[in-house]
Amino acid sequence: MKGEPRATMIGINDKDIITRNNAIFDHWLAGETTTEIAEKSHLDRSQIDNIIKHGTASRLQGNPITETPPIYNVWNYGTCDPRFGQNYPGRIPGQAIVNL
Repeated sequence: MKGEPRATMIGINDKDIITRNNAIFDHWLAGETTTEIAEKSHLDRSQIDNIIKHGTASRLQGNPITETPPIYNVWNYGTCDPRFGQNYPGRIPGQAIVNL
């Protein structure tokens, strides 16, 4: 038994640990403080902090961001809207002002 992780010595397998850690992380995401979670789970607050730190890193790695914001924004207007102003050289489409 010497050299084995403490969780293995007390009969907790890896699946149970992962389930517990996910539940703790979900409580934290729901807005509970680490102190509240520590009291509920009967663990030290430092252990809760480590679980949350590890959970944040592992969940961010597991959920890659698939959307990227556009680098630029192009507004195309075929003609100026007659509701906005009069015709003159250099007229800016009124739709651009409405979209701001």
